[in-house]
Amino acid sequence: MQQITEDFKISQLFELTPDSVVILENSGLKVTGCDARTERTLKELFAHHKLESQKTQKILTHLNKLKQIEVEAHIPSKKDQSPQKITEGNKIYYKVAGLMFTETAVKNLESLSENSGLQIRLSAGGCSGFKYDYDFTPSPQADEKVYKLTEKLSIFMNDFTFSRSYGSVVEFKLGLHESGLTIINPNKKRACSCGTSIAF
Repeated sequence: MQQITEDFKISQLFELTPDSVVILENSGLKVTGCDARTERTLKELFAHHKLESQKTQKILTHLNKLKQIEVEAHIPSKKDQSPQKITEGNKIYYKVAGLMFTETAVKNLESLSENSGLQIRLSAGGCSGFKYDYDFTPSPQADEKVYKLTEKLSIFMNDFTFSRSYGSVVEFKLGLHESGLTIINPNKKRACSCGTSIAF
């Protein structure tokens, strides 16, 4: 398993383990907010705050322990890879990889997919720390698994996005002022005022 070192960018670290925010900020290192510079490395962050070597090594040790725990805790099971059709009252959902897609979302995504898969990916960014990126793509990236939602639609998602999105509802809104895919994530602790990023 790749070790977290001082050469890691903060954005790269957040994608590996979002709870690293807690370790860094509890150590007095501010790494979230609109003015956060997540493209700098941990080494640059430590130097900016003039941390001693002993303190930086302690932080790195905590980060690597946290990463190991998260890797072991969030591995998709066979059940997560099997699509399900769920009826709740008068609503129909299609579930795979812990995501609940509304019937409207599935119909619209199928019509737009054109034999491509839907890539859903959490990445570092925005005021709160993380944002969703999604698009249709012909093939998954190297770190992504393929989840077959319906005969016409597959979802491409990496384990990090899977672990942080489990239980989310995926909607497709059609309206005059707002249209497109919306992911309602119950795991978020807060969202930015502009609604484009979330924190865990």
